[in-house]
Amino acid sequence: MRLTLLASLALAAPCLAQVSTAPQEGLRDETPRLHVLRGADVVPEPGKRIAGGVVVVRDGRIAAVGGSDLETPTARGNGICPAR
Repeated sequence: MRLTLLASLALAAPCLAQVSTAPQEGLRDETPRLHVLRGADVVPEPGKRIAGGVVVVRDGRIAAVGGSDLETPTARGNGICPAR
């Protein structure tokens, strides 16, 4: 009985091991730092709406908001927001 219990515990030990959740180094090195969202309905402040606007996000922060005539830099992370 004890031998069976010890054998079961020995076989189950690898299943109970912790799995690492640490991010891998270098995995996000090529993440775009500049995103341009075009064709969005933008509400920059209450009561003001820009239909078909453009939002520029640089380093995770909103850098510019404007109409379709807003001059935008070339970005790898371009997104088009479809109209509803």
